[in-house]
Amino acid sequence: MLALAPGGFITIMLETMPAGILPVISGDLHISESAAGQTVTIFAIGSIVGAIPLISATMGWPRRRLLLLALAGYAVTSVVTGLSGNFALTLAARFAAGLFAGVLWAIIAPYARRMAAPHQRGRALTIALAGTPIALAIGTPVGTLLAGLIGWRATFAVMTLLAALVIVWVLAAVPDFPGQAKGERTPVGRVFAIPGVVPVLAVVFLYVMAHNVLYTYIASFVAPVGLDGSVGAVLLVFGVASLVSIWITGVLIDRHPDGE
Repeated sequence: MLALAPGGFITIMLETMPAGILPVISGDLHISESAAGQTVTIFAIGSIVGAIPLISATMGWPRRRLLLLALAGYAVTSVVTGLSGNFALTLAARFAAGLFAGVLWAIIAPYARRMAAPHQRGRALTIALAGTPIALAIGTPVGTLLAGLIGWRATFAVMTLLAALVIVWVLAAVPDFPGQAKGERTPVGRVFAIPGVVPVLAVVFLYVMAHNVLYTYIASFVAPVGLDGSVGAVLLVFGVASLVSIWITGVLIDRHPDGE
């Protein structure tokens, strides 16, 4: 179960890490900071565009193969991003990374549910998805600090190494599960007809959009109040608050699985 959490950790790291180093990226690639911010936006777009069609096309695949594919995609796109001197190529690599993120986000929660006993599925989801708040709490600030020490390109090389290590961990510790047979699959259009799905999707969409706008341009938001030199600390506070909330969720979710 713990081996699933680093997948979410790497995803958030890759998505948000540029937010803390926009001035460095913009200077290196000779673009504006707002343009550099699109490296985060295009990642999110890739996640949205790729999730449904890619998961639909791979529903019959063994689950571990799909998980390993997403992690391998992170490794390759991180190499390309770190080596690219062309903004268009950088955006293309970030978009591809977002596609792999869409795949990972779509399978990691069901994967955790299949690994856990019914009465522990809520806690299993909390553990598997804990990589997200951890990345927000320490990953992104550390990534920002690391980029200042060794350069933003070398930091993406570190992400490649991290993805490779997680691949080894998954191969050693995570059981495989079969994909869905054709007769078990629910058409995408029918999913939207399930009561409650559309409101939940709307809430998630609005939350993620607001989060990405604030998180991506956090350096610009905090500069007017004199915190432009404390971006890492601001991100740390944000992430710690996320950790506290997910801990509370983990404690309560199996007691109140329907949110009541």
